[in-house]
Amino acid sequence: MHLGWRPTGKKILPAAARGSKGMIDRIRKAPRGLASGMQAMWRQIRRPSSLVFSPPAVVVLYVLFSPVLSVLHELLIWALAVLLRFVAAPQLATRLATRFGFDPVYSSVFDRTIGNIQVTGLSVEGSLGASLHQLAPWFFAPADKVASGAWVSVVLDEGAAILPSAVAAVGSEAMFIVAGLILMAIGLSNHRVPASRGSRTLIILGVLLQGSGILGLLGIQFTVDDLESMGLSQVFTKLVPLDAVSYERLVVSPLRTVGPIAIPILLVLSIYGPVLILGWLCARLSRRAGAMVRRGWSGMLGLCSVLLAGRRSRGVVRAMVVVSIGVLAVVVPQQIFPAQANYDNDADQLGLSVGDIQRLSLWSATSRRDVPAGPSTVEITGSRYSYVYLVNGHRERIRGVGYNVMYDQLSAEEREARIDRDFRMMRAAGVNTILGWDPKQFDELTMSKAQEYGLGVVMPYHLPPDGPYADSAYQQQVEADVLQWVTRHKDQPALRMWGIGNEVLHGMAKNLDSPNARAFGPFLVKLADKVHALDPAHPVTYRDAEDVFIKPLKAALETSPQHRPWLVYGVNFFTYRICNALRDWDQKGLDVPLMVSEFAPSGLSRDDRARGYRRMWQCIADSNSKAMGGFAYVWSVNGPEAIDRSLGLVNADNGPTDNSFQFLSEDFRLDAIGR
Repeated sequence: MHLGWRPTGKKILPAAARGSKGMIDRIRKAPRGLASGMQAMWRQIRRPSSLVFSPPAVVVLYVLFSPVLSVLHELLIWALAVLLRFVAAPQLATRLATRFGFDPVYSSVFDRTIGNIQVTGLSVEGSLGASLHQLAPWFFAPADKVASGAWVSVVLDEGAAILPSAVAAVGSEAMFIVAGLILMAIGLSNHRVPASRGSRTLIILGVLLQGSGILGLLGIQFTVDDLESMGLSQVFTKLVPLDAVSYERLVVSPLRTVGPIAIPILLVLSIYGPVLILGWLCARLSRRAGAMVRRGWSGMLGLCSVLLAGRRSRGVVRAMVVVSIGVLAVVVPQQIFPAQANYDNDADQLGLSVGDIQRLSLWSATSRRDVPAGPSTVEITGSRYSYVYLVNGHRERIRGVGYNVMYDQLSAEEREARIDRDFRMMRAAGVNTILGWDPKQFDELTMSKAQEYGLGVVMPYHLPPDGPYADSAYQQQVEADVLQWVTRHKDQPALRMWGIGNEVLHGMAKNLDSPNARAFGPFLVKLADKVHALDPAHPVTYRDAEDVFIKPLKAALETSPQHRPWLVYGVNFFTYRICNALRDWDQKGLDVPLMVSEFAPSGLSRDDRARGYRRMWQCIADSNSKAMGGFAYVWSVNGPEAIDRSLGLVNADNGPTDNSFQFLSEDFRLDAIGR
């Protein structure tokens, strides 16, 4: 039996199917029916003769439905948060960076930051919110999670980054504006003024929605701290190198002055600007689109003429009354039913058990230890991704902080006083090692003071990323300078390691195939061997950005496969990817001692940063012997880079910038007494 079409085009159905012919026809026609229905709906929207509400009725209905709009506003933030997590999950920016030669480290930080947002639920104030939470706790958060001054809030989980939170908040207002523009465009593009009531309804709704969105954008206040957390300081660190003092004077101070006014206005212009440009382009490229734009402009002019009809004075009064009613219709509902996202954080709480708090009280009695007066001896033992760090025969975990001060321009007395102040605070906080970048700051005074307070020092030597490492004469010059530097400081009791180079390969990221980049790995290994031969009592460390650039060093070590437990690889991390990297380090194929030479939670607000530091330190402590410890970035806000201002643990007066130093102090001291 044949089931199909004959050449004549007549359809043959088996007997069993003939009784279902009507149903099959209806199924076949369903898509066409759906399409025709959608076309009819669109025609109804374009010519909304049934929407015959008078302008006052439209305003009243808008006010009555304002609670629904408040809830919709918060749900839009929720939807945008989910979208950001979905977009960031596949690490698209990192993959594009790898493919097209952009900075893979900063791209990875962006991916991790933009996806660092999680919604815990919708919170409604009062007894209604409590009842909703009991009925659907998976959707509604507790009523006490509503933001101060609001009646409904989408609750963002603690630790949400500022950037995605800001994108979701701005995006929700922008969607209101875009919806208003669409409704107004539909109303204006079909009828000349005086328009039908249906068109006027859409126009008025569109204007009210736009007013609501504009008012919301103007109400969003970004502080300088927020902008820095969103990446402003990273941009100036990477693209426009400025020290923290210059960055404060040239960027931060002007932003403090004009930012509260200029930023909201720029947000509004950033939405309407592209709309106007798109309309202009459409008018130039398409005759039909140009006609629609002209009708829209004529509609706007017609509205103004209607408002100003009659005698000039009465027209002006009428226009003022209409505008005032519109403003009130937008402002009053937002005052009666305010909606605002709530960033749920408890950074002011210690998060410690009673036993931990009791053990902290023992710190002052157990922290003092006699420090040998002679040269120190540091040894690293182990193999196969498991290493032990020994200082003068005692096993230690590095509890460090990056020391980025710029004291070289001070008088000798003032510099000594400030170093005393810094090291006293560090020692009391459980810090046992400091690490630096600028060799000018790490001289005999720094070393003697570190010894006085029982602190170890990773001595820095700067290797420029643009150095001609393929040039043998340049290699010899650097080797001679480094060996002279080692000879000068190798007998210092506070010395722990030689820190030769920081993020050199990261600085070469766009030219990793250049002769200089290919020559750097073998040169670094050869230089480390010579330093170790001159001073076998102290390890050598090279520090790099995350774990992205290990291949050059790995290749260099494979060509000279002797065991080097004294050669330490330092990784700098500013996102929670540190946890995965440490957990999976034995899969990297670089079997050398490991330490985290910089760690800080970028992208978080100051309320959340403390817990971010705690989470990152816990990952370091939980890595067992894979990582010998870590250095929190960074001590002072007045450092050599713009990013130091947003990540500094203490300010210029050594006061804490937030709770981060307190949290690190608690964790370091508990680690020291063996929690």
